[in-house]
Amino acid sequence: MASLARSNSSRKEAIAEDLDVENGTATSRLYNSSPVRSRARLFRKRSGQNGATNPTKARCRKRRGILSRKKFEFNFGDKDVENIFNVAQHHKEYTVGATTIKELAMFDDCRDYGVNETEHEQLVRAEIRKLLEAAARHGPFLFNSHGDLHPVDKNGFDDVSNLMDQIHCNFAIVSHDNARIGLEHCPSLMEDMVRDFKKSRRQLIGRYKDDEDRIKGTLPKILQDNNRGEQRNRKLYHAMVDYILGSIARILVRTAKSEFWLNNTFAILAQWAVKLKILAYEPAKNAEISLSNGEDMIEQVVGDAQNKKAFVLKVRFGQEDREREVDTLNTESDISELYFEENLLFRDRLCQLVREAIFTMYDGTKLGKRNLQGPECFETCNLVYRTGLEGVPTTINSDRYGNMGTSSEPLHISCIYGALLLLLDNVEELQRNAENSKDIVADRGALAQWEWSEEETRKKISGLRLSRMDDVISVTIAQCLGTTYSAMCLDSLIRHASTGTMDEDPVMLFRPPHKSFQVIFTFQTEEFTIKRSRQPFDQYHDPEVRSLSESPLKGGVRAGTSLMLSSSAQSSSEAEAKSRAMLEQYAKHKREMDTWVVFEDSITVRCRRYVVTVICIAALIVCGGMAIPFIVRNKIRGVDPFQITTFSWIATGFLVALAKSRYVSEWPWHRFIRGEVVCRGVNDISDVTGIDPQTILMNLLHEEENGILITRGPYNGMFGRKTTETGSGFSIDSPVHLSTMLASGFVVLKVINELGEHLICEDVRKGAPARSIPSGGDQEYISYMDIGKDAVGDEPDEMDEMNEKHSMGKAAEAASQKVLRLSMKKFTWKKIAGLYIHDSKFG
Repeated sequence: MASLARSNSSRKEAIAEDLDVENGTATSRLYNSSPVRSRARLFRKRSGQNGATNPTKARCRKRRGILSRKKFEFNFGDKDVENIFNVAQHHKEYTVGATTIKELAMFDDCRDYGVNETEHEQLVRAEIRKLLEAAARHGPFLFNSHGDLHPVDKNGFDDVSNLMDQIHCNFAIVSHDNARIGLEHCPSLMEDMVRDFKKSRRQLIGRYKDDEDRIKGTLPKILQDNNRGEQRNRKLYHAMVDYILGSIARILVRTAKSEFWLNNTFAILAQWAVKLKILAYEPAKNAEISLSNGEDMIEQVVGDAQNKKAFVLKVRFGQEDREREVDTLNTESDISELYFEENLLFRDRLCQLVREAIFTMYDGTKLGKRNLQGPECFETCNLVYRTGLEGVPTTINSDRYGNMGTSSEPLHISCIYGALLLLLDNVEELQRNAENSKDIVADRGALAQWEWSEEETRKKISGLRLSRMDDVISVTIAQCLGTTYSAMCLDSLIRHASTGTMDEDPVMLFRPPHKSFQVIFTFQTEEFTIKRSRQPFDQYHDPEVRSLSESPLKGGVRAGTSLMLSSSAQSSSEAEAKSRAMLEQYAKHKREMDTWVVFEDSITVRCRRYVVTVICIAALIVCGGMAIPFIVRNKIRGVDPFQITTFSWIATGFLVALAKSRYVSEWPWHRFIRGEVVCRGVNDISDVTGIDPQTILMNLLHEEENGILITRGPYNGMFGRKTTETGSGFSIDSPVHLSTMLASGFVVLKVINELGEHLICEDVRKGAPARSIPSGGDQEYISYMDIGKDAVGDEPDEMDEMNEKHSMGKAAEAASQKVLRLSMKKFTWKKIAGLYIHDSKFG
């Protein structure tokens, strides 16, 4: 479709005024970077089908250094603006090695929407300066609506949700246009481009298409003007776009450092900022233009495919005689495809970050979710806690829609740590503003609570009431960028950038937090708190589950303990003392367990002290028996003293045989003499070492990914490496308590579908991949499917007459006796009820 140029000069002046082209200078300092290198670099293609990146197989460049967060200064200057702008102009001239290609398709092109190339370049430069200014800022980064937003009430949340809806719909136009370019020019990512094209096209048709016979779209709601007659919607829309992209820019520069990393990511963010603001002037008309361009592309691609069939060769290669099509007419694809692949992959990862920020204040009903509580009623929680004997940092978070994410990967923890540091700056600044304000402290509004502990710092426990929507936005946007999903996006971005940069410009990461780092951050709206307080706990709440903010994980879980016991009676000092004692005991056990020798079917444990004690006692008895005849001689009449010697030998043999049979059924003499016991089960190790079986199980589960141990039943359902041969393997002969599952790195969730309630065990142990758990999903998990059939009680009429405490005690006793057998299952669930805390045993 031909480009549609708008001749309205006043509108162009409004665009320039809103985007601060003339006054868009940023406070800058000289950045200590090397001069701009040549664009000549070979972008390595990804392995895997359709060019998709496989995180487990991606060959990333070795990172050569770790940067300190405390001493690093973020200083940017005019040179950085030019470097980033040059990357944004790669469509004009793109160099790979000794080859240069010109006039490539332009991503985020605004010419079809009334902005010429010169104007677009000016706008991009202005947005680059804004992003660099936001990224270089130390301390808090707060949203400012200049009084145009309502207070923290239903109207305020509705306004913010409508703004997010506008950004989301306009961002669908951006995604649709970029996917269209990918379909035309990047066959290696064809599958991903088809998915993005269909998804964005479906959204645009559903929101903007006006077909009286079939489809009636729901246009995004525009905010009304303020009392001063100003266009409130445009001001708030631009401010929200700047804040979201500025927050992402701050996270990017605090995650990794590289010219290639900075230039490519900031160039894309700047282009998005320009296009999102341009599209907001006439979104319905712009959506129609985008859809029309997409239809033209489909016809062109189909026609080209028909014409090129005669020039395509099919080549067989490999042992499996696989076929590959080679276009004999395409002489530029190998070079130009690098340009499209590089841009599309960067945009795909950054797009996920932008959508994560949008959805944190988005009304779920606009996404087709059955969120009956509205945009003003939700809770979010971010938690970093420690698992295993070593105290490995592990994270889990829940968003407003009930989705959860888990990870224990060090890079993800480092990304989350950097984002949560910015969140901590924001809430502490808001807290200082509230303390210094002369206004009456608000007793209503959204509630933000946090607990932060780190090495050599005092534990921070605080809370804050938020009565301004500006403050709510400042907290929720920063919080959503500290989730597991955001960390996974940053991880993918780092892997992508690491394969494209050159040796003199490696992607360097920032130092991860200390192992002692723990934090929980909870955000609750007032409406959510009121509705939860009004509901009778025993009638509307499942006593077997808790939300993440109320779960025992936030206080630490010790293997083998009861989760149902309330710890509210303990003071903070008592809890900290108990935690220190637990960690000291874990450290002692860990040192002992590190001396074990692990084989595929057994674990060899040293017990030299025991063997030396037995041998010394046996030697003492034998020597004493042999000495008696020489000492007594004939002093005892009628008794042969040498019979006492014989008896001492018999007693010694019986003692040694009894000592050898104490721990294991078979203990070879050479192992006994060396002070080693070959244990073939958990209880064997517990008998030898005196360590609690649950502590042993916790360590075996936590370290399974790094070991070679192969397990067998009867209680090994949660282990991944199992034997198929009868009688072989290491026996898990003790059931695993729920607290042991949690302490080892599992998260047990209760989910609900049309068949009832089920348990799924999410693996967050050391070495396990990060995972996003949707509130309604269809994935494979370690599961227990029959929890609904385990209800203990009498008939309904009799149950009503029983005392509630007695019935709960009876159920708990029965559950403690029953072992829940786990197995790998794939099924569909509709909702996550919460974290399972009912004391149970698993096998």
